[in-house]
Amino acid sequence: MSPRDQLPASCPKALLPPKNSSPGFLLGLERALKAMETIETIPKALKPQLGFSYAPPKFNFGWSMSEDDVLDALEATHPELIVNMTVYKPLEHTSEEDINPEATMERVHQYMVNEWYLPSTWRPRIEYKMPNSDVDELGCLTITNTYEDGVAQPPADVVHAMKDIFNLEEEPKWFLDFHHGTWQERWIVFNDDKQIEVMT
Repeated sequence: MSPRDQLPASCPKALLPPKNSSPGFLLGLERALKAMETIETIPKALKPQLGFSYAPPKFNFGWSMSEDDVLDALEATHPELIVNMTVYKPLEHTSEEDINPEATMERVHQYMVNEWYLPSTWRPRIEYKMPNSDVDELGCLTITNTYEDGVAQPPADVVHAMKDIFNLEEEPKWFLDFHHGTWQERWIVFNDDKQIEVMT
């Protein structure tokens, strides 16, 4: 039985795998991206399995934002959460090149856990998504993705915290991941830090 035959009828046809198990989608990437504009939930069958398999794409849940826009928004609302590359440099002399994005997102995560009393499961990240056009933003501020956390959407209080911290008005949505956004043969494993690692 092919992966396509195992997917529920509710799965959008544009997100089905190609018939020959090659990288891509049944109806092509453009149709898949179009389908993503209206999708509200990811079918459970699109959660990948650990190990080597013909795996579904990775889906990111969050907001379309560049890394610079994410950090600018955070500097405007919570500058104390910004982490510099050089920890001794005064914040008022910080430029975008001085900021450590990964450490900053980890500090935001701890802030959400300690100040908002949210479960540590939901971890903000700056990732990259498939663009819908040549001018569409590649960046994506995410709360979760289907490779790390499964297909469940974060609860309303987690979304509310993210919107407050980054001063966001739009609701989050699902996006196709830039690096792993199609059906393809992949190794999906836990690395030494117990984090998901993907190899194609």
